[in-house]
Amino acid sequence: MNIAGVLLQVHPERLDDVRSALDRFPGVEVHKVTDDGRLLVTVEEEDAQGGTVLALHRLEGVLAASVAYHHFEPEPEDDEDGDPNDEAITA
Repeated sequence: MNIAGVLLQVHPERLDDVRSALDRFPGVEVHKVTDDGRLLVTVEEEDAQGGTVLALHRLEGVLAASVAYHHFEPEPEDDEDGDPNDEAITA
């Protein structure tokens, strides 16, 4: 699972259009919108490619898309290779 927190800067005049477009993206959730065109969103994807974040940046009206937070968690079936580096570290 790939989770990213993204800050979008949008033309204020295009805010409603971008907000509607974001609602059509699976795994995208809008958490905060400001009147000056900033949106705080989270993106959840199954793979680590980040294709949705790139697509958000390409939306008409989006000036910038900055990843503020990123976390990747391997799926359980991806974690079966027996890699000793995957073991939890205890103090």
